Amino acid sequence: MIPDRARGHGAASASIALLVVELFVREVFGTRRKDVIRLMMTEGPRFPKLAEFYYREVLSRVFTAARKRLQRGVDSGELSHKVLVRYPQLIAAPGITAIIWSGLFDRFEPLDARELMQAQMNILFGEGKAS
Repeated sequence: MIPDRARGHGAASASIALLVVELFVREVFGTRRKDVIRLMMTEGPRFPKLAEFYYREVLSRVFTAARKRLQRGVDSGELSHKVLVRYPQLIAAPGITAIIWSGLFDRFEPLDARELMQAQMNILFGEGKAS
């Protein structure tokens, strides 16, 4: 769901980012895939070939596509700076935080991954205060 405020400066990139949020929540956070990410975080340092494979086959592909799309936003004037082109990890960071949080602290204080990620998109794309 794309809020009305996603129209205007950065609207296309913000709309795509919000779609990424929904995709992440539905296809990663809401599935056992989040366990694969958690496994990578805990065991990647002990098994560097596994981390290399995951980076090469998953992360590098996602970040390459994201950088291309974000660069188009910069080139068209839709995005006012290149920080997201250089660091697309800023878009994924709240999702990773939600995965870590869910494994450690959800039983004490559940975290809404969708709302956390949407708040980050609002901040990154200048769409006003996070709701």
